[in-house]
Amino acid sequence: MNTSANSNVHVVLSSEGYWTVAVEGVGRVTTCVSREAAIEAGTALAQENRVVLYVHQRDGQFDWWKDYGDGGASSLN
Repeated sequence: MNTSANSNVHVVLSSEGYWTVAVEGVGRVTTCVSREAAIEAGTALAQENRVVLYVHQRDGQFDWWKDYGDGGASSLN
């Protein structure tokens, strides 16, 4: 799935208890049973579209991010 040029990808826990991959301006694009699977799917989508992947904790708070665009920056050490 191609996103628009600046549509970043988020991994978040849905109200139904599933981990989801959501695209800014589009909404949920896939649902996964585990956070790890959602991160894997979100990473692939972010890499394909050269955007930022934002991963959230169970409570919805921001956890970490990685830029798959030209900058390649990350909040990970």
